[in-house]
Amino acid sequence: MYRDDLFAQIADTLAGMPTTRARLVGLNGVDTSGKTVFTNALAEFLAARGQHVTLIHGDDFHHPRALRSQGPDPVRGYIAHAFNLPLLEAALLAPARRGASVDKTLTLLDLDSDAFTLTRRYVIRPDTVVLVEGVLLFRPPVDEYFDLRIFLHVSFDEVLRRVAVRDVPRYGPGIVDRYHARYIPAQQWYLATYRPQERSDFVVDNTDYQNPVRE
Repeated sequence: MYRDDLFAQIADTLAGMPTTRARLVGLNGVDTSGKTVFTNALAEFLAARGQHVTLIHGDDFHHPRALRSQGPDPVRGYIAHAFNLPLLEAALLAPARRGASVDKTLTLLDLDSDAFTLTRRYVIRPDTVVLVEGVLLFRPPVDEYFDLRIFLHVSFDEVLRRVAVRDVPRYGPGIVDRYHARYIPAQQWYLATYRPQERSDFVVDNTDYQNPVRE
């Protein structure tokens, strides 16, 4: 299945939902699974069909490095402290789910500088499709808000291949050790605990991110 065919299926599913409030779509997958590329392309596809689309990137809701590193267990610490999910819920998801209009600018964490210098404006109307993409996403407190769940699947071998291409040139070879020690174990725990693939409306093999295939 070509990407546009898959996007058309998603668009048709959204079209069958009531439009009295924003429709909230969660896009999940392990690190490097291609969530941002997929979500940006889906947003363009929906916008071309006349939809008002708002993007929310989970990475923008990281806690500062000191908090993310809190605790003796690096895996459980990452799971518990990496993301400010209560802020995402209170500022954006809860009001959108209630049918309220949102026009809000948030000051968020810039990951590279570890400083709150990133500003994002979010405009959500009752006719908006809200695309929320991120890791560890289909879990409390935000999982209950999604009307549609999309899971992008890649193997952990593919994760490490992409890390070598994407992350090592930027962060150095030490990033591979962090994936082995922290990120991959955290994802394995999340997959086993919350079973996001089993609860998703669309499960997509995204090994070839230009030609995703619905499983």
